Amino acid sequence: MIIEKYSNIQALPASFQNSFIEDIDKKNKNLFKKMTWFDLLQKHISCDGREVIYYCVLDETQNIQAIFPLIKTYGKDRKGYSLSSLANYYSMEYEPYFCKKTRNCQKEISIFVDYLATEEKGWTHLSLFPMDAGKLSTLYLKEALQKYFKLTHSLSHKNWVYENTAKNFREYLSASPSRIKDIARKERRLNREHEVSFKLWSDKTNIEEGITDYFNVYHQSWKDEEHYKGFIPDLMRLCATEKTLRLGILYVDNIATAAQFNIFHGTTTLIYKLSYHEDYKHLSTGAILSLKMMQQAFDQDHSTEIDYGSGNDPYKREWMTYCHEKIILTAYNNNFSGKYHYLKKTWKARLKQFILPMSNPRV
Repeated sequence: MIIEKYSNIQALPASFQNSFIEDIDKKNKNLFKKMTWFDLLQKHISCDGREVIYYCVLDETQNIQAIFPLIKTYGKDRKGYSLSSLANYYSMEYEPYFCKKTRNCQKEISIFVDYLATEEKGWTHLSLFPMDAGKLSTLYLKEALQKYFKLTHSLSHKNWVYENTAKNFREYLSASPSRIKDIARKERRLNREHEVSFKLWSDKTNIEEGITDYFNVYHQSWKDEEHYKGFIPDLMRLCATEKTLRLGILYVDNIATAAQFNIFHGTTTLIYKLSYHEDYKHLSTGAILSLKMMQQAFDQDHSTEIDYGSGNDPYKREWMTYCHEKIILTAYNNNFSGKYHYLKKTWKARLKQFILPMSNPRV
C-alpha cells in the first residue's frame, strides 16, 4: 500500500471518487463523516497559513482504502509544521474514513502511521480531535502511534446523550425530573398571556427566512459572535438540501424569541445550537422551545438517540441519560521541535512525579 496526498477532495482522480467517496457518502448517515461536511470545513477554515491535506491510503490496485483529512499549520519561522484533524469548534467527532468496516481498519492505520514516521518530514506534533475514547479506530490509532512517538491525551469535551428505548414524548416527559415537567406548565401560561407561534424548517423551503430569524435571536442572546461567521448559515443550507435540518423558532407576539438548530441524521437528533432573546428570559422561551424540539425528535422523527452535543453543562444531565467522552490524542515527532513540544506539554506532570517522592520520603 502507498500514501497519496491531495489538497482538496475535488482534486482526487475521478476513479478514486467513484470507488470510494461517492459510495461512502451514500452509505454514511452521520453528517460528520460525510465528504460534504469536510468540504464545508475546508471552505471556512483553510486560511491563516493553514493547508488542508487528505492523506489517502491506496492498495495495490490504486483503490482508496482510507482517508485521513488533516490540517497543516506552519510555525512562525515556517521551518516546521503541526498536523491536526480537519475539525473545528463545531465538530462533534473526528474519525478517518475507512473503506472496510471499522474492525478491519488496523492495517490502514498502520500504513498511515508508518508513513508519518518514515516519510513525512518536518512535522512537530499531530493532534487528533475530538475522537470518541471508546471507538476501535481511536484505540488502533493510539496503539500504532505509540510504537514510534510520545503520546498525550486529554479531554476535548463531554457529550450527553439520551438513548430512546421506543418511548414517545409523553412517556419521556412523565419520567423526566420535575424541572423538565414544569416547562409544560410555563408553556401553558405563556399561551394564555401572549400570542405564541412555532415554526420548523426541515428543507430548503423559505430557508433564508429561518436563517434570518435564527440570527435575529442569536444577536440578542448572551452568546459571543461566531468565529466563522458564514459557517452556520452554510451548514443550515447544507442540512436543508439533505433534509436533515430541524430549525425551530419560537415567536412571542410575532417576535422571534428563541431559536434551536438541530440536525436529524440517520436515526439521531443532534441538538447543535440554541439561544434565546435576553429580553424574554423571564418567559422561559428557550426551555419551552427545547421541549417542543424534543417532541419533534420523539414523535415525528422517531429518533433512537438524542445527542446534546459538546459540553458538560449541569442542565444537560436533566434532559439526557448518559455521557460519552471525546478526547484529544496528540503524538509528538522525534525531531527536536517535537521533543520540545512534548516537554512543554508534560513538564508539570513530570515535575510532580519528581517532587512527590522527595516530599514523602520513606521512614
